[in-house]
Amino acid sequence: FGTAIRGCEDSLYESGYNLFLCNTNEDVERERYNLDLLVGRGVDALVLWGTRLCCEELSDLVGRDLPLVTVELEEEPIRAKHTCINVENVQGANMATQHLIHQGYRRIGHLAGPRERITAQRRIQGYHQALREAGIGPVPESVRAASPSIAGGYSSALDLLQDIQPEALFCYNDLMAIGVYVAARELGLTIPDDLAVVGFDDVVMSALLEPPLTTVRIAQYELGQMAGKATLEILQGKQGQPATIPFPVQLKVRRSSGGTSLGPEDERAMWRTIVF
Repeated sequence: FGTAIRGCEDSLYESGYNLFLCNTNEDVERERYNLDLLVGRGVDALVLWGTRLCCEELSDLVGRDLPLVTVELEEEPIRAKHTCINVENVQGANMATQHLIHQGYRRIGHLAGPRERITAQRRIQGYHQALREAGIGPVPESVRAASPSIAGGYSSALDLLQDIQPEALFCYNDLMAIGVYVAARELGLTIPDDLAVVGFDDVVMSALLEPPLTTVRIAQYELGQMAGKATLEILQGKQGQPATIPFPVQLKVRRSSGGTSLGPEDERAMWRTIVF
């Protein structure tokens, strides 16, 4: 997330704007407080990442004239000067699950994020979609929702692996996937021989794991840049009408899902990405 913030900040700074950061800790009341504070201090625009508020309430809180950009709202904007940027979570989850199916896995579990998160809902949707397309009926017992953290992935993986014993796990994010690695080691399972694992986000440490983690990549810096540029377009009068912009994702196949090892050139490119 810090990389995305840097991308947004860089885009705004080039045009003479500064970024003020407020962290809500996913507390909706704290979010309302911060919004009231920022509007009261006369900010030029608002960029909201993963807001818990709907379009209607946002309009009531910040007014209908303040430029507004939301990332991962998954709603259609209802007023002018509002741009929604939505990561293609359904498509990414579908690609991740399809990849596991193409690798020959049939018993595929899903470690989901918190049910109230729209991103978690979209990724479950893509997971179920891929299973249905392959003629595999989704099994409710194959999904465990937990905190989107290493600890959440660890505890939910232990529960699922000792319950229905899936062949593969698609995780809500890479942090949960790291928790799966810990749980698998504790249970004496080898990745990917006994259990295939796929994450989401492509955080830096995912490529440093052994074996390297297959994941769905969100280009965070570019996502931040897009948010910054969308904000500038509204401020400069180039985008007045409500707009929705999809942000694409990419499947990065590595050895945790039974993918082939990287060739020398690809491995060097991966390391350069991590370092720079």
